[in-house]
Amino acid sequence: MDYTNATATQHITGAKAYILTSPFYISLIGALLALALYDIWFRNTDAYKKLKGIPGPPVLPLIGNAHLILGLTPAEMVQKAIQYFHYYGETISGCFFNLMVVFLTNPADFEIILNSSVHLEKSNEYRFFQPWFGNGLLISKGDHWRLHRKMIAPTFHQSILKSFVPAFVQHSKKIANRLEAKYLGREFDVHEHMSQTTVEILLSTAMGMRQLPAGRECARYAEAVLEMCDIIQKRQVKAHYRFDFVYQWTQLRKRCDKMMSIILALTRRVIAERRELFNLETDGVLDQQDELNERANGREKEGLRDDLDEIDEESDVGAKRRLAFLDAMVEMTKNPDIAWTEKDVMDEVNTIMFEV
Repeated sequence: MDYTNATATQHITGAKAYILTSPFYISLIGALLALALYDIWFRNTDAYKKLKGIPGPPVLPLIGNAHLILGLTPAEMVQKAIQYFHYYGETISGCFFNLMVVFLTNPADFEIILNSSVHLEKSNEYRFFQPWFGNGLLISKGDHWRLHRKMIAPTFHQSILKSFVPAFVQHSKKIANRLEAKYLGREFDVHEHMSQTTVEILLSTAMGMRQLPAGRECARYAEAVLEMCDIIQKRQVKAHYRFDFVYQWTQLRKRCDKMMSIILALTRRVIAERRELFNLETDGVLDQQDELNERANGREKEGLRDDLDEIDEESDVGAKRRLAFLDAMVEMTKNPDIAWTEKDVMDEVNTIMFEV
């Protein structure tokens, strides 16, 4: 009996020794220790300390608040967020692994942030738009954003938008008649129809297309945009899709490539058509147009304004007309004094067309 006990004790001791010296267990213990040290460091960063000054649900080690949204659909996440807003107030904090987030609901807080000319860098979530928008206005930052904002803003001047009103009316009547003929007295989802109409309006106004694509091309484009938005949203909320080395092997990536081919095909077609028809000598915009308008009114230029509608339209008489969005983009690529490339045109057209 004593021999048996001694043998068992030796086996147990040997097993313990093996476990303590096993490369697997050593690696496991090392990994756990590293994670513990990382969590301690993370909780002592200035950013985390500031975050914890804002009300929010308790943060667990390493995963933060990720467990609160695990397995939820985007719609369910919104409902969950509303519950926490009711409990913690109009501004709450959250931490998802190492991603720290502040959620706002007060319009006054949004106004402060959106009016800032300093904090222009978008969050990391916007990187998923990069294959689509490139370095377009929506996701660009710094000097690039300032330059593009300055060059694009005049293309949506009030005088240009007023000239589009007949097109707005024409397309509005067209969609109203189509819906009345197809759905009179019935309930239906209007979104897909309005998205198609928005594409048609953008193409015939800001993009300057003389003849819209035939068939369902505009509808397919609108559907592709909606599908791309769904794909990007999935990449933002699903942990495994956030990593490019995993995402590139998924079916979601294949869907994305298919939708992007539809979107970019129409974008290239629109740009090519306008470039072919554009006449720099007769349609070119005066680079000093705003300055001339200011001088004509006896005023000094006061710098870049957010709203260019204050310029007196009567002073435009005798000057070359302002250009709509795509014509202005094309003209700038022809101007050696402006650093505006073909890629800039592509990026900004994709950004504007995203609004459908």
